Amino acid sequence: MTTHPASRAPQNEAVDRLRRRAWQAYLEATRNSEEYEATEQEAWRRLQDRLADIDAELLLAHSSGA
Repeated sequence: MTTHPASRAPQNEAVDRLRRRAWQAYLEATRNSEEYEATEQEAWRRLQDRLADIDAELLLAHSSGA
C-alpha cells in the first residue's frame, strides 16, 4: 500500500484530478472528429503542454514548501 503524508494527500488528489481533466479534454477533442489527424495532433500538443504545466505547478508547490 502506498502512503502519502497527510499534508500532501489533498494536493496529490488535486494533481490527479487536473491530469484526468487534461486527458479527458484530449479524448473529447479527438472523439468523432471528421479531420482526426489534424485534430489529434493539436489535441496531443495541448495535452502535453497542460501536463507539463501541471508538473511545473507541482514542482513549484513542492519547492516552496506548500
